Amino acid sequence: MARRSLKRKPSIETRSNILDSALELFNEHGTARITTNHIAEHVGISPGNLYYHYSDKAEIIRDLVERWLITGTMPDTPSLRKSLELIDFIDRLSGLFKSSWTIRFFFRDIVGLVQQDESLLLLYRKLSSKRIHYLERLLGELTRARLLALSLSGTGEEDLLAELNLHSICWIKEYDLSYEGTMEESVHNSVRRSVRILLPHLAPTAKASIKQLFPEF
Repeated sequence: MARRSLKRKPSIETRSNILDSALELFNEHGTARITTNHIAEHVGISPGNLYYHYSDKAEIIRDLVERWLITGTMPDTPSLRKSLELIDFIDRLSGLFKSSWTIRFFFRDIVGLVQQDESLLLLYRKLSSKRIHYLERLLGELTRARLLALSLSGTGEEDLLAELNLHSICWIKEYDLSYEGTMEESVHNSVRRSVRILLPHLAPTAKASIKQLFPEF
């Protein structure tokens, strides 16, 4: 594993470098194969210096997920001052999948990580709730733009949101197990599957536009 050169920096900057290096290593190799010694070597500090900032690998993982929840989980939400167009919706779905890719180790290893650290389950639930709220806003914008054939409510809306949210989280495992293309191609395919979930609920004009974007429909 390549060693990253690092001059002496303030504590907060060193912590940031530890997180950045851990994220890179976890995403590439998975959490089980990476130790705190690997992370320290990648940053260019001693293991003792790393332990001055973080007590163990679990604390690093928690900080990575918490940082991501604050800074990187959602694309920009649509402006309420203009009507949402279908291409805007597609772009925001793409942004959602690309955001997951930046911390893909968490979605790959979530079951084992939660078994080792129950506090990560609370972070996962927070993430899931935040995503459902974001998807709910997007569906609301589709409704106001008259791109949905009818307004969803109650159990129907909850089921649709849960299905979209689950797909937005699980697509990385599917990528690992069954897809050999690029991340961009996989994002396109995952967006296409999300649109297929929505297809029965779209207005006729929206369905016509979807067929231009995804001819296979």
